[in-house]
Amino acid sequence: MENDRVLQVVNLKKYYTVNDGWFSSGQRVKAVDDVSFSIYKGETVGLVGESGCGKSTTGRTVLQLSQPTSGKIIFEGTDISKLKGQELRQIRRRIQMIFQDPYASLDPHKTIQQILTEPLHVHHLYDKKKRIEKVRKMLKTIGLTDTYLTRYPNELSGGQRQRIAIARAVILHPLLIVADEPVSALDVSVQAQVINLLMHLQHEFQLTYLFISHDLNVVRHITDRIIVMYLGKMVEAAPTEELFRDPKHPYTRALLSAIPIRNPDEHTDRIVLNGEVPSPVYPPSGCPFHERCPNAMDICSKAAPRQVNLSEKHKTICHLYS
Repeated sequence: MENDRVLQVVNLKKYYTVNDGWFSSGQRVKAVDDVSFSIYKGETVGLVGESGCGKSTTGRTVLQLSQPTSGKIIFEGTDISKLKGQELRQIRRRIQMIFQDPYASLDPHKTIQQILTEPLHVHHLYDKKKRIEKVRKMLKTIGLTDTYLTRYPNELSGGQRQRIAIARAVILHPLLIVADEPVSALDVSVQAQVINLLMHLQHEFQLTYLFISHDLNVVRHITDRIIVMYLGKMVEAAPTEELFRDPKHPYTRALLSAIPIRNPDEHTDRIVLNGEVPSPVYPPSGCPFHERCPNAMDICSKAAPRQVNLSEKHKTICHLYS
């Protein structure tokens, strides 16, 4: 199993210093605070949580679009957190990203052919003729025709743009793709088509996904395992169906209870959390969730909980199980 490990994130931290106008308060926003997890070849791992929990920052830091404050990001046995220049460029050929908004992630001044050819040119892959062949083949794979080659992004629908963004990530044949909310900007009618495309591409190109989303219905459909984050910290990790069947952390239970029902005859006991998500500049002492937790105990406000391995693959960080 260790030989199949694609990515290992160890004690990852990403802090930002608060800059308030002319003066810096010196306070730090702990966007990602001591997060560790692994991803294995061919699987899809979901990263979920409320807005501001640090999941997108985690994804961008894994890709080295944001430099970590501390910790290790080990990709295929190499710690890439310290790489720069040409070494980092070579790694980025193996790790690609699909961004949330296809309206912003594609250059409006370039044709689809130029957009899809650019990664091959940057990494000095193939000659000009072969690049065009690769682009045409990729268009067919994502369900579009050659007529799109001369079009610009503003001439495409949202779903078509995201297909192009996906094709741009896949055309380099990466090992790992970080997909940051890849369907949240799309109409519901298009979301299922794009999710099915991602699953098809994973099978065809042996891809591994870190799938970041707040939509738990989507995450349940596409992922093998789920990592739940709250206020920059991991609070639970488990195989997808096990997490849905038997969530352990009170925050995970609240998230799952908020999933919209699909059938009027269904019933769910909604868990309503009190208060707002605390400021990451001034996080609570002890467990970061204790101020909103329906199961909070005295120790929760005094000491940070440690990770508890409930089974080989199910882990949580909560005083209820320590």
